[in-house]
Amino acid sequence: MRKNKSTVVGLGMYQTIGSWMLWYIGILVVLHLASGATSYTGIELNLSQSALINGEASWSILNSALTSSKGFFLICGLLSMGGFIKYFVSNGVTRLDYYKGTLQSIFYLSLSFTAIVALLFGLESLIMNIIGIERSISVPIAFYFKMVLDVCLFYLVGWFIAAGFYHLNVWFGFVSIASSLLIVFIQSGIWGENVPIPLYKLMNIYEVSTWIATFISLILIVVVSILIRRLTKEARIKD
Repeated sequence: MRKNKSTVVGLGMYQTIGSWMLWYIGILVVLHLASGATSYTGIELNLSQSALINGEASWSILNSALTSSKGFFLICGLLSMGGFIKYFVSNGVTRLDYYKGTLQSIFYLSLSFTAIVALLFGLESLIMNIIGIERSISVPIAFYFKMVLDVCLFYLVGWFIAAGFYHLNVWFGFVSIASSLLIVFIQSGIWGENVPIPLYKLMNIYEVSTWIATFISLILIVVVSILIRRLTKEARIKD
């Protein structure tokens, strides 16, 4: 059976961005091990959800992945316009298929990244138990849900910014950056991360339940996806 064009785009994007992701994970592991070799003092580690989210877990691959993956996938999103849309459209792919395929790749990348990090954490825990290092482990499933949602949203935010600059003009691009910052602050705040904005703190939406945080994150993902579709629907392919 012949694959539809959106699936072809999704596979192509997944393979390309996925290869970048594997390089990123490899570098992350090396830096994580180097950091542990130079700073680990043998104290008991706190791996509760709040400690991981706020960067208080002194040494864990989960903490390293959560804090750095947002920037990585934001950059991947920024690179999802330009050469990619030009390549696919010039090869007979519609803008709608490009849009659908990229969304598919984002979903699969988020699941793949989270699964790899979870496996690395399991391996890390096994090795530490073998060498007799004590650690306090409490990693709820909600943490992995958050990681999937973070990957999706930050990738989409980067794509949204790139689409704003690509389709319209520089001024709208700056507006898209400001809008993206608001989205990122909301995402961080509802999951209990520190957001350095006094007005945001007055809104008092910190520490909502996991279900509400997940629901709001999904709404943000849908809203950004719709905005991207509007920006890419009739995007002019630049030479």
